[in-house]
Amino acid sequence: MLWVVFCCVSYSVAVSAEVLELKQVTVTASKYEEDLKQTPSYILVISKEEIENAGVTTVNEAIMKLGGIAGRVSDQGGAEYKLDMMGFGDTAALNTAIIIDGVPLREADSSEARLSGIPIDQVERIEIQKGAASVVYGEGAVAGVINIITKASGFANQTPLKTGSASLGQGSYGSHEEKASFRHVNNGLSINISGLTRATDGYRENSSSKNESLSASAQWTDKSHRIGLYTHSDNAYSRLAGPFYTVESFESTPKVASTPHDWSSNQTTRTGVFIESELAGTLYRIDANQRKRDLSSYLYVDPPDPSVNSQYLTTANFLSFTGNRMGANGLGDFQAIAGIESYGWEQSRRTDATSNYSQDVASEGLGYFAKVDQQLKSLGVNIIAGIRSESVERNSNSSGVVTYYNKDISASELGLSKQLDTNQSVYVRIAKSFRMPNADEFACALGYSCNNTNTLLPQTSHDKEIGWKFTRSNNFRLSSRLYKSSLKNEIAYDPVNRLNTNLSPTTRTGIDLNIFFEPVTGFYMGGSLGVRNSTFDDGTYAGKTLPMAPSQVGSAYADWKFLPGHTLGSSVTWTSKQFFTGNFSNDATYVVPSYSLLDMRYRFQTRQIETSLSIHNFLDKRFYSYGTMYTASSFAIYPELGRTFMARLKYTF
Repeated sequence: MLWVVFCCVSYSVAVSAEVLELKQVTVTASKYEEDLKQTPSYILVISKEEIENAGVTTVNEAIMKLGGIAGRVSDQGGAEYKLDMMGFGDTAALNTAIIIDGVPLREADSSEARLSGIPIDQVERIEIQKGAASVVYGEGAVAGVINIITKASGFANQTPLKTGSASLGQGSYGSHEEKASFRHVNNGLSINISGLTRATDGYRENSSSKNESLSASAQWTDKSHRIGLYTHSDNAYSRLAGPFYTVESFESTPKVASTPHDWSSNQTTRTGVFIESELAGTLYRIDANQRKRDLSSYLYVDPPDPSVNSQYLTTANFLSFTGNRMGANGLGDFQAIAGIESYGWEQSRRTDATSNYSQDVASEGLGYFAKVDQQLKSLGVNIIAGIRSESVERNSNSSGVVTYYNKDISASELGLSKQLDTNQSVYVRIAKSFRMPNADEFACALGYSCNNTNTLLPQTSHDKEIGWKFTRSNNFRLSSRLYKSSLKNEIAYDPVNRLNTNLSPTTRTGIDLNIFFEPVTGFYMGGSLGVRNSTFDDGTYAGKTLPMAPSQVGSAYADWKFLPGHTLGSSVTWTSKQFFTGNFSNDATYVVPSYSLLDMRYRFQTRQIETSLSIHNFLDKRFYSYGTMYTASSFAIYPELGRTFMARLKYTF
């Protein structure tokens, strides 16, 4: 009913005069381009045109509004969000593989990967795959994959050009942003440079933030080779307003800070190179990337207890070699890929806490994978099969206690896709995926006594799904799936004991739906809906719903070009109620209420000038998206923004 009502009353975000192209390819399932309709996986592709038309200004916004993925404000503040694809709550970031230009952003600790610093103008497309994907992407791809493909690695248009843009924005609570980008293409060489600054005084007390980022890349291409270099730096500083400890205090004074002195700083650099070369019918690719991060924070504590300064310094290295061969045999066309990946990180942790104040952790991982996509031409069927073997060695040295965590684990995948006609296809798929305990989970917790180490088992999942995809000419696209994901030893946060623990067996069953259509010329609509049941299978809480696992998550948007150059737009996101973290017994007292948000936007565009006005949380709803329990009766809730606006002016040359 919500969907029907929205379709009838919503107007749009900016759309171009051209018809949007619905024929899509994806690289997420196999790391190489393939027809989306023939891929036996649930994959949503968000193109750069859809991103531009929707008026979203950050990668997080695009994923939440256009991809229908639930997001909660990060505890690191700023414009960052913790994205939750399948209701994993506090460990959502550890169960979703974030891929940028072919490289996974695996953090050594439990913090989420920063996406708000990626210039949205540099994004070619975003691909979202729901469901187990560890065969291709290894550890952490239990809920799925968010694959961000930027101009640094996307196939560059070889038409000679020199173009760029600059924009200014001013909004509520002293918010402002400045962005600029430049692109040069000539004789197979493509150069891209972009940067942004963003700052705000914050909706609450002690919630100001500022962000600076700079990206540069160069790519050279000829008939048989492609070489790319890229670098990205992102510096973010955020004041932390803290939680509320009663619902009454939040409702009466929603802008007050409970932690008026706390702050966080996150400085990250990524540098990488890739080389592609075709030899004897096989396309080979090498990826090498290094990422360095300095995460520092200050947490004020009332005297006589001392306040805590912390600094986490992380260096992560990634190296992969893959081969992709396409051809034909007696059965039909085929594509085979295989690869080897090395991924390691080192992290030093320092704090002035009174116990366990110094810790050094390290990890080395080596994975081998292979995947085959074989067409059975006589039956009109495609079969995919894949397997991965991975070895992980981790160690921690904390307060004289040395911890080792060494495991060998595997993943697998088997799927079948059937093309029913030129417009539609169906598929079935089964897959096994996994994730390992990270540095916060297999070793001592920094700042606490070191007495509980190396006790967590690896988490594994077994997925089963069936899906249907339908595309009609240039005005309709629909994809859907029905799935069941069974997990053993799910690793989840237990706030009462202040540590992550293995749960009894759990199961997530549900339906995902994504739709895009053009009912009349110049009017576009789309949306995503996920309906899910997340429960304990047995144990003390058998039949209970998992904490922070909403049963419904969705988004819908519409675009209407009512006059040449003028567009109106709106988007709605909604999330059903959720039990607080730690509320395993499903006590109705400790629940995050359901909430929905309405955003509005107007844009006027000429050939070179674009002006826009965006309003977030148009109805100025007061709500919180996260709650956690500390004891059987004490808790904390974390609120989201009230109504804010942003006016922007953009010049393209």
